[in-house]
Amino acid sequence: MRVGGTICFDDLRTYSSGVDNGEPLWFAGIWMQRPDGKPGCAILTEPARGVAKAIHPRMPLILDQQSLEPWLDPDLADREAIRHRVHHLLHDQLTHWPVSTRVNKPVEDDPALIEAQR
Repeated sequence: MRVGGTICFDDLRTYSSGVDNGEPLWFAGIWMQRPDGKPGCAILTEPARGVAKAIHPRMPLILDQQSLEPWLDPDLADREAIRHRVHHLLHDQLTHWPVSTRVNKPVEDDPALIEAQR
């Protein structure tokens, strides 16, 4: 799943995170057809690393660019093979900054929502 960044919270603040160069983040996700015929999906998470660790105990599994093709390969199904070919983005490539709490309201929708706040 391609995203521009993440939003996370601690007890006092709301944060956005991403990479300094503005490139999109790629979350590892899984999907399958549910018994009712509708699609179901989930974003995989892992223990928080780097700057995310100070905010929340878990974070999305963010793939590095070289892992996109193997992650999407339907023939790559062996757990150990996946672990050798698919890697998360290094924690030192992520940064975070406090943002407006307006980002928590679905009716709000403008670019200023993720601008850094003091």
